Amino acid sequence: MIECKRETLDGQGLRLSLIGHLTIYTAAQVKGELLQALNESAVLELDLEAVEEMDTAGFQLLLLAQKESKVRGHELLIVAVSPAVQEVILFYNLDKYLGLSLLIPADQRVC
Repeated sequence: MIECKRETLDGQGLRLSLIGHLTIYTAAQVKGELLQALNESAVLELDLEAVEEMDTAGFQLLLLAQKESKVRGHELLIVAVSPAVQEVILFYNLDKYLGLSLLIPADQRVC
């Protein structure tokens, strides 16, 4: 289950906060919400801090949102990520593509 909360940002943009599981089971719902938000606002802040679980389908939605924002000439900002989201993004090594600079704690680095 996932909840999508929308918040208008001083008339300058929109923040979409995702709460719950960003997985294959919620992908269709989230895709609709993401594309609608991208259509409504030139600046979309995506808050993923409350995402408890993310799988490859959820990750693909982030890539879709990034691609669609560029096609529209809009800006997508991922403003917060949970440990579950960070783990998947780092696994695919696409943090910089998504505009993130995620730090890996020294005790978790692979040398």
